[in-house]
Amino acid sequence: MYPKITEYHLLKLPQKFDKVKQFDFLFHKSGALEGHPGGYHFVNFKTKQEAEETI
Repeated sequence: MYPKITEYHLLKLPQKFDKVKQFDFLFHKSGALEGHPGGYHFVNFKTKQEAEETI
């Protein structure tokens, strides 16, 4: 089982990387998990090089 993180943690994570252009995370829109995080997110960096350096 994976550790749980909160929405707060997800929002704070990109602040560690000032190269982040956009940060999106998705929530379940229906069903038993409605309103809960979908378990993944998307991060866009300003340049490809900055993304590769961060990885």
